[in-house]
Amino acid sequence: MTNNILINELMADNDNTIPDPAGEYDDWFEIYNPTSDPILLTDKYLTDKPDQLSKWKFTQPDLYISPGEYLLIWCDEDSGQAGIHTNFALSKSGEYIAIVDTDGASIIDSITFGQQTTDISYGRFPDGASSWYFMDDPTPGGLNLQRSDRKSV
Repeated sequence: MTNNILINELMADNDNTIPDPAGEYDDWFEIYNPTSDPILLTDKYLTDKPDQLSKWKFTQPDLYISPGEYLLIWCDEDSGQAGIHTNFALSKSGEYIAIVDTDGASIIDSITFGQQTTDISYGRFPDGASSWYFMDDPTPGGLNLQRSDRKSV
């Protein structure tokens, strides 16, 4: 799927990799726009429940992700903090996450991931590809530059 936004990298157990704007080490994932057009995120949804596709909504007005741009989403149930924070956290033991269109039913992109390791991210390599790898050197908000030999599909 290269015609829309993608979940590109995630970290379900951020102990010491990158703090959110409040200085807390929370779960995160990154959205990537591999297209040549800006994409409006406003009124789209994020979820960690396949049976609750409209769990969290982008309510920021005119929130676009530009071509080739990355957007970091904090998953910590702390929406009052600066930055974009969902009303769900990620599970280190694995789970599902999805980007859902404005109709609350059409899945744009999703992943079901397994057991995660502290401070190791899991992402597409290269960016936007269909293959997922563990990354010893996470790159939240930027180009995935390196992958581990530990591959998942």
